[in-house]
Amino acid sequence: MTTALTGFPQCTMAFTGSGGPVLTVPMPIDLKIQLLDLVSKKYVNDYSKIHTAIKRIKKLAYIPLDCLYEPDVDVDDGAVRVRCGGREYRHVGDYGVRVGIQRNVLGRVFNNADTYRVAAFQPIVDYVLYFTLREGADMGRARTALEVLGKVGIGGERSVGLGHFTVIDVSTIDYPWDSGSHALLLGTALPRRSEVIGCVNSIVRGWVCSNPFYVMGPISILTDGSVVHRDYLDFETLTGPNCVKRLDPLWLWYETRYQC
Repeated sequence: MTTALTGFPQCTMAFTGSGGPVLTVPMPIDLKIQLLDLVSKKYVNDYSKIHTAIKRIKKLAYIPLDCLYEPDVDVDDGAVRVRCGGREYRHVGDYGVRVGIQRNVLGRVFNNADTYRVAAFQPIVDYVLYFTLREGADMGRARTALEVLGKVGIGGERSVGLGHFTVIDVSTIDYPWDSGSHALLLGTALPRRSEVIGCVNSIVRGWVCSNPFYVMGPISILTDGSVVHRDYLDFETLTGPNCVKRLDPLWLWYETRYQC
């Protein structure tokens, strides 16, 4: 199966290997559970090492794509080591920093200006956006669309101006599985069913839409990295007045390594 790389669930290249930054996907929840179980058994008599390792594992939000096929993740003296395909990957640390950005809004009636600050996340590593390219679609036009989107910015209104980015590369990946018992979610999801089978992580979120002012949620949703059984891959899209929130993310077929 050929899947185009670059679209809207985000992943970071926060790992480096012998050839430089590597392509990553969300850390599967089942693999994270397995690691936590490994730590509790490996350092059963050393609470300080268990505490350090657990904190680092919980922060491990992504994993190299190649390691989905043959994962070999271990904890050595509190450091998380990721190996697969005969290579070892090093986690480079933080993905970015939270910053405050000064902005001002102009009043068109009284010609006044009010200043305000916007909280934002500023990446310090390359990010990857995934999208599915339709059969016969032109990759060059896809790149052009992404470059325009990078100049306009993702999220926010004209007066906010956040979410700008520069396209480094647009290419395809050849993913070896065209089916599987489970699916690894690449974004947040809202299942249509009240119960879902798999290894999942959920959070409660709400969204504010404007023009007119409208609040969607709060509602419990699944986060990226959740592993959902194939029989439950049915998600919703929330709609409101002039507001749409898509909660039907892309996914990769996945075979679980830990009982879900």
